[in-house]
Amino acid sequence: MHKWIKYSMIGTAIIMALLVGGAWYMDKSPTNNIIQAKAKSAIASEEPQTEDVIHSGHTIFNGAICYGKDAGFDFEGEWAEEMQTYKSKVEEQLPDIKDEKLQDDLKNVILLIDIGLNEKDITALIYAHRVLHDLDIVVDGYSDSKEIFAYSTFLNGEHKDSVTSLLKESHK
Repeated sequence: MHKWIKYSMIGTAIIMALLVGGAWYMDKSPTNNIIQAKAKSAIASEEPQTEDVIHSGHTIFNGAICYGKDAGFDFEGEWAEEMQTYKSKVEEQLPDIKDEKLQDDLKNVILLIDIGLNEKDITALIYAHRVLHDLDIVVDGYSDSKEIFAYSTFLNGEHKDSVTSLLKESHK
């Protein structure tokens, strides 16, 4: 192979890498990163247990209803019991949480768990999972993650009204 062919292939590969990398960088939302950075700072100022409450709840919901498991969710089974135990843990932690919007999110999670388990409403459990998922993204420091459901009041999520609507509908 001629040297110039070899060098042109290497040059093309470098240019492609720069273009793809630039496109990836440009695709990141600076506004989203700023919101998440502020949120991370606010959560960090809370008691250390707050991060644990968020992360452990997300882990429970991932195991219970994520990746298609919601279709066969047993409202009387082991995962339901874990959700009840988790709900108690959140209720214990609520008085120690200073940020009102974070408190609102966790109060909503408690209500969504109640609705989900008592009324066998999988949508309520999915919404609880989505709130915890969004908060956990911040706790874990994935500030550039695009895998946000946007159901959190604390993060000013664009779908937070879906949670509010479901809670209102359930209390009619």
